[in-house]
Amino acid sequence: MHAIKILSCSLLLVVLGASRNVAEAAPATGKSVVLAPATSMGGAAKKGLRNLEVLIEGGIAALPQTQVISAVKAAKATRKAKRPELRTCEGNTSCLKELGVLLNASHVVYAEVSDLGDAHVVYLKSVDVSTGSEVRSTTLKLTKGSNRKTESKAAATQLLEPTLYVGTLKVNSTVADATVFLDGHKVGSTPSPPLSVYVGSHAMRVTHPEHSDYVRFVDVRFEEETVVDAQLLGLPGHSEKLQAEGVLGNGANPSNLIVKHRATPWYLRWYTISGGVAAIAITSAVLASGGSSFDADLIRDL
Repeated sequence: MHAIKILSCSLLLVVLGASRNVAEAAPATGKSVVLAPATSMGGAAKKGLRNLEVLIEGGIAALPQTQVISAVKAAKATRKAKRPELRTCEGNTSCLKELGVLLNASHVVYAEVSDLGDAHVVYLKSVDVSTGSEVRSTTLKLTKGSNRKTESKAAATQLLEPTLYVGTLKVNSTVADATVFLDGHKVGSTPSPPLSVYVGSHAMRVTHPEHSDYVRFVDVRFEEETVVDAQLLGLPGHSEKLQAEGVLGNGANPSNLIVKHRATPWYLRWYTISGGVAAIAITSAVLASGGSSFDADLIRDL
């Protein structure tokens, strides 16, 4: 009986151990991104280069469902596999693909660092390991006083998840039901809820039939809210003029106005104008001939 209990416990430990191994071996969902060892154009110190690698890795790790394989692990893997050429790909797409295959990654990110005074400019590009092609590239600029973590996450988002490279735009206005256009497309009406907008400069127009348009360029930053107070000025005498003409009743909304065409006065109709032009032409011809060849039959025919 005691032997049976020991055997049962042993089997349980084996099963638990196997389950743990299966869980560890299970592939991670989403992207698996390896950062290739960074290169420097200006001979940056090894410590400074590693600090930039850590910063870039942190930006990539901040993306949803993304697993990061560090540049240090990548370098160790190349040494273990005796593939030293994969440690210094220097942006070569085929080499970066082989590095991704070695580390079983879905994407590889390459970083090339340049120093401009007190600023670091990092050229980044991503390679899809399955296709062996470059997906996209961007530039990470790190200046003195900048929020390095935010800038790194923004660059990683633009590189690997461009649909998430957005900020928020909120449009306030004292005029209700004004239409908001962004880059020529209608995006809502005031009062407008916060809008998710791609990062960058956008042409905005807020319009209302009783007010002059509000036109501005707005800059939207990554993961920041941009608030615009659109001050629409009323058109002078617009409603009063329509009410005085009896076209618009008191309290009516001009935007719902259906314009009715008034009848054209007789003196502006086409046949009146045409007849007048013909009479002027005949009189001019008579005067030009001195009146000597004036034909009474011509007038009778008219």
